[in-house]
Amino acid sequence: MADHSVCAEPSGWDWARLRQACVREAMSVLRHPDDAEEAAQEAMLRSWRKMDQCRAEDPAPWARQISRNEALRLAAQRSRSELPVLVDGLLEPGALDGELERVPLVETVRSALAQLTTADQLLIRLRYTEDLTQPQLAEVLDLPEGTVKIRLHRARAKMRELLVA
Repeated sequence: MADHSVCAEPSGWDWARLRQACVREAMSVLRHPDDAEEAAQEAMLRSWRKMDQCRAEDPAPWARQISRNEALRLAAQRSRSELPVLVDGLLEPGALDGELERVPLVETVRSALAQLTTADQLLIRLRYTEDLTQPQLAEVLDLPEGTVKIRLHRARAKMRELLVA
C-alpha cells in the first residue's frame, strides 16, 4: 500500500501530487480541461499563500476543497458574464431569461434560493460565492460565530429540504 502520509510542515508537501488532485477535483466540476487547469492553478496559488492555515497531516483534502471552490467560482463567473447586473448580490425575478434557464438544475437551485429569507440568501452568498469562513462571516455580519454557524446550518438544511422536495 502506498504511503500517502505527508508532513504537516508545508516544506514537506508533495506539490506535484497536490496539483494533480486539484486538477482532478476542478475537472469533476467544470468538465473542461482548460477551465480545470485555470481553477487548479488558482487553487495552488491560494494553497501556497494560506498553507499556514492547513492543520491536517495530509493537505490533499484541504487543497482539493480549495480547488472545488475555485472551480465553482469560475463556473459561476462564466455564467454571470451573461447575466444582468445583480441587485445587492441577489437575482431579480425573471433575471435568468435565456440559456441558463434551460438547465434544470440551475433553475431548481435558483428557485430554492429565492424561497430563502434575504438574510439566508446573503449568508449563503457570502459563504459559498465570496468564500468567507465562518469567523469572517461573523465579523462581516457583526454576529457571534456560534450564531453564524447555527444560521448557516439552518440555511443549508432549508436548501436541502427545498431541493429534495
